[in-house]
Amino acid sequence: MLNIPGTNIPYYAFFLPALPPLVLFSKNLGRLTISHGILTILACVVGFLLVMGLLRLVFRRPEITDALWAIVYSAVFMPVMFLNPDEYRIPWVLGWLALGASLFLWNGARRLVPILATIFAVGNTLPLLYNVVTSGTWADRTAITSVVAGAFDADPVSASEPAEKPDIYYFVFDRYARQDQLKAVYGYDNTEFLAALRQRGFFIADNAYSNYQRTTHSVISSLNFDYLDRVDTPATQGKADWLPLYQMFQDFRIARFLKGLGYEVHFSGTWWEPTRRLAIADVTHNFYELPEITRFIYENSLIVDAAQAIGFRNITPLYWQCQRSRLMFEDVRTAPDSEKPKFHFAHFLIPHPPFVTHESGRCMDRTEALGRSRAQNYTGQLRYANEQILATVDALLAAPGPKPIIILQADEGPWPEKYAGDEVMAFGRDVSNVDWRKATPGELKEKMAIFSAIHAPRIQPASLHPAITPVNTFRLVLRDYFNVEIEPLPDRMMAYENAGDLYHFMNVTETLQGP
Repeated sequence: MLNIPGTNIPYYAFFLPALPPLVLFSKNLGRLTISHGILTILACVVGFLLVMGLLRLVFRRPEITDALWAIVYSAVFMPVMFLNPDEYRIPWVLGWLALGASLFLWNGARRLVPILATIFAVGNTLPLLYNVVTSGTWADRTAITSVVAGAFDADPVSASEPAEKPDIYYFVFDRYARQDQLKAVYGYDNTEFLAALRQRGFFIADNAYSNYQRTTHSVISSLNFDYLDRVDTPATQGKADWLPLYQMFQDFRIARFLKGLGYEVHFSGTWWEPTRRLAIADVTHNFYELPEITRFIYENSLIVDAAQAIGFRNITPLYWQCQRSRLMFEDVRTAPDSEKPKFHFAHFLIPHPPFVTHESGRCMDRTEALGRSRAQNYTGQLRYANEQILATVDALLAAPGPKPIIILQADEGPWPEKYAGDEVMAFGRDVSNVDWRKATPGELKEKMAIFSAIHAPRIQPASLHPAITPVNTFRLVLRDYFNVEIEPLPDRMMAYENAGDLYHFMNVTETLQGP
């Protein structure tokens, strides 16, 4: 039997639409929550059934429309299940077109296609479900989550009521390299931009490094103003489960402290799932955002190929990437005044790849970006970011009320070119795990030397030294603005000791700062 007992709905109508999200979920158990996987699968199944029902209602030929919809769905959304979709796009499309045409040219196809669809869908779904259910990730996660819960001390407490509560802006510009690295690697002189920030009262940490070489660890450390030393335990070593770390974005110490003082927490998000939305934010600002699995299926679907082929760029992820940065800057500049003091955390994926934004701010197509050098593409996005940063800073400094605290920092530097992979077309597909024990001092420096600028006039000048790292930024803000008895930590730079071991680090401070 091909139908669910007591109905005329075929089995494949439940299994086939579940395949793309299930494939992605099963391969990313260490990055996605169970609810994310289940809800995405349910949404795909419901959507499939609704379209099937609509086609039946309109054409009243389910023996043709059911099978045709299964063919179209498979053709459009199944590429995500294969490793090298770009290599087979044309034969892939031609094959599905031929199968669809057979429904009209050969009556036997109307019986054969449902059989093949059921065998394919059920035969692939059941092993994936088994792998999900029996994965050791679930048992390991319980222990890791318990360790992560104790990663930091209790929230700080003000010794007395602060004299004023300025708005605080913490803007992370992903992979924004330090001035000396821009010159050495990309041949770009950033002096004019840094001088413009200094004229506006910013302190520039000319020898700043990130505390960790990946976004997750670096930003979590900064937002909690402490190192992740306590997560390095026997229970976590050797584990590659990102999710407990990702979930640390949802609730962090500086936001809890400021909310306790009456601050309203704002967040500007990205397409990257950990910083797409934050539970602790009172107000979320996001543009062109989709849940992770949905986004990845869409990026690899024939919808995007078709849109690129006919020049309809507005529905392509690369266009969204370009527009998102522009909209984020504009949103920050034009945000209405709040009755409460504001803490605004924004994660800008610029100059982070993919390279889609021209230095003028217009969106480049694939052909133009591929025709430029890596240095032209990276520094083009950086130059655009610089222009927007200055315009945004000017708007924030001109606002009435106490002068705001503005923190502009990178979370990490760019990947060294030999590890970088596709920086024009790829989304969220970082390079394979790098053994940083074998990396040269120059490669480590390129990855960890970051842009860092702080506008906070009440911080004691002696505390703002050229090599200050992000772990100490909010410590100084808490001490000098909010009367918290807290002092800076030693500035350390940490890198994975073993490739893929997310909870175990080696101290590379001397390697980076040595001769």
